[in-house]
Amino acid sequence: MNAKDSQAESLGSALSCARPLFLIGCPRSGTTFTTRLLNSHPRLLLTNESAVFMLLDDIIKKSGKGIASGILYGKDYHTLLSSLMSDNYRRLIESFYSRIAGVEGRAKLDYWGEKHPHLNLCLDRLDEQFPDARYIYSVRDPRDSALSIAKMRSVSFEDALDNWSRFSRRYEEFARGKGPETVLVTRYEDMVRGYRAEADRIFAWLGMETSAEVVSFLETSKSIDAHSGGKARDFSAESVGRWTRTLTESQVSHAAAETGEFLEKYGYSHTGADSSDKNSARAPSFSSDTVVDYRCNICGSRNRSKIANLDRESKSCVKCGSSVRMRAIIHLLSQSLFGESLCISDFPLRKDIKGIGLSDWGIYAKRLEGRLGYTNTFYHQEPRVDVTEPDNSFVDSFDFLIASDVFEHVLPPVSRAFVGARRILRPGGALIFSVPFLNRGVETVEHFPKMKEADVVLENGSYRLHATNWDGTKTIHDELRFHGGPGSTLEMRIFTRSSLLEELRAAGFQSVKILDEPVAEWGIYWKVSWSLPLVALA
Repeated sequence: MNAKDSQAESLGSALSCARPLFLIGCPRSGTTFTTRLLNSHPRLLLTNESAVFMLLDDIIKKSGKGIASGILYGKDYHTLLSSLMSDNYRRLIESFYSRIAGVEGRAKLDYWGEKHPHLNLCLDRLDEQFPDARYIYSVRDPRDSALSIAKMRSVSFEDALDNWSRFSRRYEEFARGKGPETVLVTRYEDMVRGYRAEADRIFAWLGMETSAEVVSFLETSKSIDAHSGGKARDFSAESVGRWTRTLTESQVSHAAAETGEFLEKYGYSHTGADSSDKNSARAPSFSSDTVVDYRCNICGSRNRSKIANLDRESKSCVKCGSSVRMRAIIHLLSQSLFGESLCISDFPLRKDIKGIGLSDWGIYAKRLEGRLGYTNTFYHQEPRVDVTEPDNSFVDSFDFLIASDVFEHVLPPVSRAFVGARRILRPGGALIFSVPFLNRGVETVEHFPKMKEADVVLENGSYRLHATNWDGTKTIHDELRFHGGPGSTLEMRIFTRSSLLEELRAAGFQSVKILDEPVAEWGIYWKVSWSLPLVALA
């Protein structure tokens, strides 16, 4: 064995038992600091935006196209080059990282890999070539990320948010197809508010100890800005929630329309600042790591969970799959009807209490039908109720109406739905209600304010909205937002807290109470202070 072969074998041994690790995430999401944190561990090596993965992927793609990409001329040998490079992609990459390990003096590694926001360009290649890879997905409040991108690139907030969206769509698509053993999500905000706790969580997921070198790194570097010459900063105070101090109302509304699903998924508030109004949502006062025992007030089963796993929409009952929102609806209904919070099975048999639901969740609808004079209704099928134009036979006929995440989908003007809900209820009747809403801002953000009729059509693999407007004109809209699927779940608007309360008042509701407190008995906890259920009395 010659010296060159011996050197290659020696360098290769550093990766012999190591797994690939990729740090992914949108620009300005804290990936640079996380890379430095990971590299402080002696058995981990991440390059910082070396671009080698995207470069090789691009060459393989271009060589596969041949003359059209200006790679090879003459005979069709370009396909052979593309195939050869693809077959040796992993071997080339590992050889490169073996040499880096040698230069860095890392004799034995548990993980090696790359951090680069533009890994979104070659995720399919990584997935194919490195099926054993793990991914750390760094997320940050997109409004703060966009502000940072705007400053870095000297562009508008709107352009920066669009840039964030392009990255995020691909990363979200990729992460959805992977399990928790393959992808770990870390939040920028959690990191800067508790460096050691988040570091411990990351290394535990990797199956590694938080080494003395990591602890030393945190002690000296946790508040040092890697992007501005090593300046010490309090990122928790300066960078978290910066959007609440910077954005205009229209920018907040625009960001909500563009990023609402992401905000909800990762526990970001639509509101930012608490309001002094009595109906404003309060910030959570509990630890998300706390384990709680609770009963489901829909099916009666016992559950045990970390508060971190309890959120508005996720299934959190082991038997019926109820979410926090569903249990909150039943809690509000029970209190309104009986003055106490009961499990549905403990409701008194009162068929004289009349109520309807608007496309209610079938699991609790069936149980309510067994205890009360309740009927679940629908917009497009029998039993049918159009809350914007209720039949005269329904007027002053019901003791309660449940409308959970419905009014954001009805055709404009939405005020007709609130008036219709009030007409249906008897004096003193209860509207049990929820919609997504912002705590900031005044006016409801209407996506299609002039639309009278809507037809959602699948065209060339994408859904498009063919709208007939009140003035008779017809328009076509792209980039639609659906809640749960196409059709009647098309998002028509985003309410603000102020506009929602004003709609209820204008429709004639006398009092409104937003459920902003946890109800531990039923596992009802709010990690964000927006889109909370409420009860309004007629």
